[in-house]
Order: sequence, then structure tokens, then C-alpha cells
Amino acid sequence: MAKVTSIKAPLTTGGDFEIVPEGVFLARCFKMVDVGTQTITSQFGTKDTRQVYLYFELLEDDEGEKVRMEDGQPYIIFNSYKLSMHQKSALRKHLEAWRGKKFTEDEAAGFDLSKLLGQACKLQIVHTNSKDGQRTYANISAIMTTKKKPEGVNELISFSVEDPDMEVFNDLPEWLQDKIENSPEWTADDTENGAEEASAEEDKIDIQDVPF
Repeated sequence: MAKVTSIKAPLTTGGDFEIVPEGVFLARCFKMVDVGTQTITSQFGTKDTRQVYLYFELLEDDEGEKVRMEDGQPYIIFNSYKLSMHQKSALRKHLEAWRGKKFTEDEAAGFDLSKLLGQACKLQIVHTNSKDGQRTYANISAIMTTKKKPEGVNELISFSVEDPDMEVFNDLPEWLQDKIENSPEWTADDTENGAEEASAEEDKIDIQDVPF
């Protein structure tokens, strides 16, 4: 699979990054990174969670106009997910909204995330401010289905911590490399990598329009 040699994920107004604008955009998933099991601390405590990062390139705004950064490249934004297809998981909810149709139990249990690579969707981007008001962050608030099949800019790439491609690994940002190297899967010989089965509300869409 082709690889991207350099990636910018503009999430804040700090540094040299251009913040992803607010609005609804036609986007394409071009990259995914399985970083293995991470220790996550939140207001609900600390727990170990298997995580995957999905990267999107923004191609058009809601009016169909091309959107680009000053250097002519598309804006890039990513989201991290718990690697779970449980009915309450953010990944499951976003994927069903993206495909416009619920998964069957068998589909959910055996879904291969690599099928998302190259698939188009609509993303709703919102801005939030840091507590001190010094930074603005762009976040994906919703993923929606689309019938459009735009041509992307970035090459498709995926990385699995259980079957690592070191060329891909070496091109990842240092902070992602650190996450991967600190995961138990990085040195483990055998790791179970499954997804929980679940169900969700069904949207009205012809089966021929389901992208994955």
C-alpha cells in the first residue's frame, strides 16, 4: 500500500499550523494508524483502551467549492477512537452515520477498518477554545454519508501495530511513534484484536449506496 511521507494535522492556532475551518466539508479518509493499547486518564478514572486514529483530507466546502491551505494542500484533521464496535462506542456510531445504514451483527463483528481508506464522507467541524482562551481547536463533531466520490490528494496508508510496516512507522509523527512503542502490542507475539457486536438505528438509504 502506498504511504504518505509527511503529514500535518492542524488542530490549533499555535505554531505554523493553519487551523481547519468550521463548517461542513466533503472529506476523504486516507490514513489510519492502529496505536495499540493506551492508558487513558479521564474524569472517570484510568483504563487501558485499544486506539485507532483516522485521518481525513478536506476537499470541498458545503457549497462544492475546493478548500485548500495556503500551500495548496488540503486541510487534514484526525480523530482517535476506541477500537470497539459496541453499540455505544463513538467508532460504531460514526461509522453507521458515515455509511448511512446500520451494521448487521455479523458485519459489526468482522468489519475491517481498512475498507474506510479512500471512502468519502461529510464532516462537520466545530471550534472549541482552551480554558485559558489562548488556543482554538478544530474537532470533528459529526460524520455524515455522501454519494459523491471525489478524487483525493494524499496517498492511502495504514499502519497496524500487530503487523508493522517499518517504512510507514518511520514516517509517522514522533508523538504517534511514542504511543505505538509504549503499547503492549508492540513487543507482544500474539494479541487478540476483535470488536464487540452491537446494533444501531437504521437510516433510510438504498443498499447500493452503502460505501462499505
